[in-house]
Amino acid sequence: MTACTISIDPAGPYSVLHRTVLASLPNSYRLVDGAAEVVLVSASDAIATEQAVDGGARAVVLDRPGRLSVEQLVALETVAEQHGCALVPGPTYGPRLAAAPDLLDGAKIDLVESTITSSDSLRSSLVEQLALLRQVLGAVASIRVLHSSVSTYTVEVSMADHPRSQVLLNGLASTSGIEEASLHAIGRDRHLAVRIDAGPVARPADISLFDRGGRHSPWPVHQHGHRITLRLLHEMLIGGEGGISYSIDDLRHDVRLADALTDG
Repeated sequence: MTACTISIDPAGPYSVLHRTVLASLPNSYRLVDGAAEVVLVSASDAIATEQAVDGGARAVVLDRPGRLSVEQLVALETVAEQHGCALVPGPTYGPRLAAAPDLLDGAKIDLVESTITSSDSLRSSLVEQLALLRQVLGAVASIRVLHSSVSTYTVEVSMADHPRSQVLLNGLASTSGIEEASLHAIGRDRHLAVRIDAGPVARPADISLFDRGGRHSPWPVHQHGHRITLRLLHEMLIGGEGGISYSIDDLRHDVRLADALTDG
């Protein structure tokens, strides 16, 4: 298997996590200093991102992509297109749920409730939550803010493809370092319960499906979301096959929706 070169910010706050993820992909990526085929960078570091694109990277993976404003994202897309570089959002939670496909198998969902706790801004948290929700019901059509403060939000959303589903999203600012997301999707015949921790790489996502046959947990996803994204990206770069579960178009759509929050 051909390994792609990859670089990270060695002094970044998530460098230990990024190194741990890359260590689990030894046949796919070779960590280097300086210019590389793939660069994993914090989305909030606009200078580093532009330098990666200008430096000839084939792909730039955006960690915590919800930190970008609409204007910043559009500007990055313009530069990346000029250099033939792919921008790849790297959400924390969505890829782990995407790795367990056909969760609901077309079942009608009446109610979805999700809560996310994060040390990031609430706006960034909402983008992460929308990326997670996409794996269950697809894209959100609109958002109505029920409550928003410096530490919490509650929003009601309408789904593009499931307009009859009632969806409520809650966000909490973490004061203890805990970062996690939970989601419950309830229908007449099925109940999907999800809890994903953003921290320990080895801790499996808790994904359980309840139906008339009882509880089923056939998807022990032990991978961090970045590992899944990077693995899929490697398949695309080397073999031209597969695809990323959360695209730059998806990110742009969700970032615009998250602007409904005023906390910044």
